[in-house]
Amino acid sequence: MYPDSLGFLSLSINDYSMLFELLTEEGNYDTKKVICSSDSALHWGKELFNYYLINSTPIKEL
Repeated sequence: MYPDSLGFLSLSINDYSMLFELLTEEGNYDTKKVICSSDSALHWGKELFNYYLINSTPIKEL
């Protein structure tokens, strides 16, 4: 669980592309999505994921 506001809805990364679902400035769901497939975008997406992972607290049970 990340303690602060993320500013985006979801981040998905696989070996070929990155999908980024954004929120509006007001924090509402936005239908716009960013899809990137360049090597530099995948590298940036993995760095972003790791940043949030390191600064999050694991949820061990529900």
